Amino acid sequence: MEGLQEYRNAIAEIQAVDMPINDEFIQKLDGPIKIIRQFLEPKGGILLVEVAELQLLCRIPSRQILEEINKRIKNLDAFESDRLLLSRCLIYPSIDVVNGWVESGSPGVVSSASRKLLQEAKILEDATAKKF
Repeated sequence: MEGLQEYRNAIAEIQAVDMPINDEFIQKLDGPIKIIRQFLEPKGGILLVEVAELQLLCRIPSRQILEEINKRIKNLDAFESDRLLLSRCLIYPSIDVVNGWVESGSPGVVSSASRKLLQEAKILEDATAKKF
């Protein structure tokens, strides 16, 4: 369980920072990011998800996370289901920050990020559309 404690400490260290994800963020938090990456690599890894100008550091959802969410979404609308998935996978920033983005005019960030997480977890396939 030593690796789990290191992982939790690294998550706490990253979440204590209040700055955008950029080169300075990555350089300043290189140690914790490496610990998180190493811990999550066998579980799918981590992603930097960009939606418009907003950036989120997320873990790729594991089968366990997806099964847990599937049990809980039956009484939720699509947006709340997406928010639940994102909250379970979000490393940085906090879900409160993301909720602030939604309330201040970026509601698509939640669904777009969740869709990307599902694609990376190999749950969704790319779709194409043609005018008919």
